[in-house]
Amino acid sequence: SDVHFIYPINELKAGKKYYEMYFPYDTHWTQAGGFVGMMSLYEKIVSGEEKISLVGLGYVGMPIAVAFAKKAKVIQGNK
Repeated sequence: SDVHFIYPINELKAGKKYYEMYFPYDTHWTQAGGFVGMMSLYEKIVSGEEKISLVGLGYVGMPIAVAFAKKAKVIQGNK
C-alpha cells in the first residue's frame, strides 16, 4: 500500500527529557506531545517525503486540497 502511518516515537522519546509527552494513565498525548507529533508530520510533508491524501473532493474538500497543494504534494484518497 502507498499509505504510510507516521508514528513519531523517537521524537516523543527525545522530547520526554524536557516535557511530559503523554498522560501516564491515559492514551492521549499532552499538548507538548501533540505539538511534537504535528511538527514531525509537518516536516515530512513540507520536505516532500510524504504526501497529503484527502478523502472527499467535493465543495469543501477541493478548496482544502488546492490550499494544501500550494505547499505540499496532495493526492486524492478515494479513487
